[in-house]
Amino acid sequence: MAIHMFYDGYLLTSDLALAIILIIFGFVTVVGNVLVCLVYVKDPLKNLRTVSNFFVVNLAVADILVGVTVEPLNASSFWEKENREILFAFYVFAILSCVCSILNIAALMMDRHLAVSKPFKYRFIVTSRRVKLSLFVIWLYSVHFSLLPVLGWRTKSFQIYLYCFGVLLPTGIMLVCYYGLLRILKKKTEALKMSSCNKESISLKKIISRERRVSTTVLIMLMVFLFAWCPFVVVDFILVFCT
Repeated sequence: MAIHMFYDGYLLTSDLALAIILIIFGFVTVVGNVLVCLVYVKDPLKNLRTVSNFFVVNLAVADILVGVTVEPLNASSFWEKENREILFAFYVFAILSCVCSILNIAALMMDRHLAVSKPFKYRFIVTSRRVKLSLFVIWLYSVHFSLLPVLGWRTKSFQIYLYCFGVLLPTGIMLVCYYGLLRILKKKTEALKMSSCNKESISLKKIISRERRVSTTVLIMLMVFLFAWCPFVVVDFILVFCT
């Protein structure tokens, strides 16, 4: 008996042009993110071996998963049009990689918020052990979403559960952290304007400027991620709730 989500025909097969594009994208995705991992591992000065960059590497691993499983499985549906199990596997791995990616981006923003709000306690709060534990929780949380359809939950309520707790919740947490971060940076900037211009204040200005750039970069990552997935989510909801 063929496996399907929501209803038979929900998971669409690729045509030849899309299959070729997906294969190319898969190759580029894997190569690019493997290079990210290699840069982290082979960094001669160890400047990149920070606890925060664990999340960057984990994000690269999630993207490698996309290039190795999601895109090839979707592309293979052109040659295996009757094999619904391939499309179901594509759906499961797409959930896993998508949720894991957005959780890593949210974790990066939370890390930046802690670094700015508690600069003197940061090194004691964000330890290597705790970050590794958080990475395990991120993968465990992501896997549970992908396992639910395998275990049989393939109704419209699963779609609501997935997007509420797998996408909207981490996005909301990240936006709240970013807003709080901007408020803290603004207060520190105003305090610096009132202080005398010495070496300490100049150094603090550089730190604030750097944190603002890093946080903005993480926000841009989230916006690009959401922008890329938004068409898929919209079409997905239409297919599930309007068909």
